Amino acid sequence: MSAYIVLALLSAVFSAMTAVLGKKGLSGIDSNIAVFLRTCVVLVYVWAFVFVSGEHECISHIDARSLLFLLMSGCAAGASWMCYYKALSLGLVRHVTALDKSSVLMTMIIGMTFLGESVTPFKLSGMLLIALGAYLMLAESPVGGGVLEGISPRGMGAEGARAKRLCLLYAAVSAFFAALTSIFAKVGLEGVDASLAAAVRTAVMLVFAGIMLRVTGSCGRFGTVRGRDVFYICLSALMTALAWLCYFNALRMGEASIVAPLDKLSAIMTVLLARLVLKEPITLRAFAGIGILTSGTVLVLF
Repeated sequence: MSAYIVLALLSAVFSAMTAVLGKKGLSGIDSNIAVFLRTCVVLVYVWAFVFVSGEHECISHIDARSLLFLLMSGCAAGASWMCYYKALSLGLVRHVTALDKSSVLMTMIIGMTFLGESVTPFKLSGMLLIALGAYLMLAESPVGGGVLEGISPRGMGAEGARAKRLCLLYAAVSAFFAALTSIFAKVGLEGVDASLAAAVRTAVMLVFAGIMLRVTGSCGRFGTVRGRDVFYICLSALMTALAWLCYFNALRMGEASIVAPLDKLSAIMTVLLARLVLKEPITLRAFAGIGILTSGTVLVLF
């Protein structure tokens, strides 16, 4: 098995833990503040790794083109995080995960269209399965017709339905920016160490998150932050840093249209962890969707 495939799989494991820990940390904290705190912690982790490895000495060697695309990737990632955490605060991890993982379709389409990456019948078939799996993860089963452990998805009321619509909207926008993040990063990584690229991008994200705190008026809510929430956000940030280091190195070594789908295997791990840790319901249809999405992800490797 290629080294970049192993790294992409490790990225998926850490990404799954990121989502669940992040959801737990959002129980009593504004989502914009959570993004800002998480970015601060990730920045420390990533830059510490860069200095330990000695890659900070290469920062002056980054050319203008790579720097521009890394800056664009950082802004796109910042926007994706803001929307992702807002979606997590409004709805189920399963729904957010389904749309977040669908960003792989946009990544693959852009990679094939603009980066000249390979197009094969297996990849196209895998893309269709990924789309179908994501749809099933979003769909709900009839009452009494397939919710694991007898938990019915209905009866949420008008307010719950509105929250779910907003959750899906934010998750869809997050997926769009996540796709742009991968493509911009792929271009920006040319001739740049993956760890250094992740550090530069994280610095841009922190500036973006800080600006959004001012724009949204979330600064005044720092007084409501609890130690417990900060603990989970910090753990989530650690998982993010590890996922990024694995993902960036995999992206640098392999094709974006293969690395991105492998990273999205975190979907099945995320949903199962959400069930075990957060006690979220899983419909049988959604469970089938996870399997189909995973099958589609494996198919694009051939």
